[in-house]
Amino acid sequence: AAAVVLYNPKDDDLDRLQASIGGTIEVIVVDNSEPQLEPEKSISWISMAENKGVAAALNAAAARARDEGYDWLLTLDQDTDVPEETLIDYVTQALKLPDLDQVAVIAPNLGDGESSNEIEETFLVMTSASLINLSIWRTLSGFEEDLFVDEVDHEYCLRAKSQGYHVIRMGNVLVPHKPGETRTVAGGKEVDWHPPQRLYYLARNYWYLKRKYARRFPSVIAGRKRLVAAKYKAYLRYHPNKLRSLWALTRGTLDGFLGNYGR
Repeated sequence: AAAVVLYNPKDDDLDRLQASIGGTIEVIVVDNSEPQLEPEKSISWISMAENKGVAAALNAAAARARDEGYDWLLTLDQDTDVPEETLIDYVTQALKLPDLDQVAVIAPNLGDGESSNEIEETFLVMTSASLINLSIWRTLSGFEEDLFVDEVDHEYCLRAKSQGYHVIRMGNVLVPHKPGETRTVAGGKEVDWHPPQRLYYLARNYWYLKRKYARRFPSVIAGRKRLVAAKYKAYLRYHPNKLRSLWALTRGTLDGFLGNYGR
């Protein structure tokens, strides 16, 4: 089955989903906002009634999929499109991998680059177009809901790795992916662009990863630290509302350091 987490969805979001994968695989939609659309009869629909975060939505979809007898869940972003031919090829190849009972997550090659034949063990993958082993998801007690949003996928990967499971990236399956909103700033430089609230979670949840996994995966956590530092630098340099961005990053850092999590 496939899971798509929507927030304030529009009619064309559902039309696109149906056109893309609706005829190939069962779609479980989790509406993470106050209900605004009538559920489609052909779509398995879960209404959270309010925004409970990405982790809670993914857990709800995974539980529904397990209840319906599925072994794997394809997790998709609201704006991820997987062509039917690519989806069939991806799932077919993925389910032929050896030792699947020990593989927690399988991910494609995301982006606009070139595909390769390399199938590799890795540390971190995004939930976008990933395949989640639902048996292992249950063993791991699901995604960490205290994180709410940001680093949810990475924390899950590190938790799986720390318990001896595998995280696999299939370089030969290329899925187009846009990394969220970007802006072109002075000098033609393109930078990621998040609202202050997202900056808060990004900075805060880094500390969760650091506290829990720094000893076991020091190089991975060092990489996440560089990312947060880059956000500080980029937003203080380019954002038109520097004070709000700085406050969000600082507040997130403080709450993360103090262990304050949740929504």
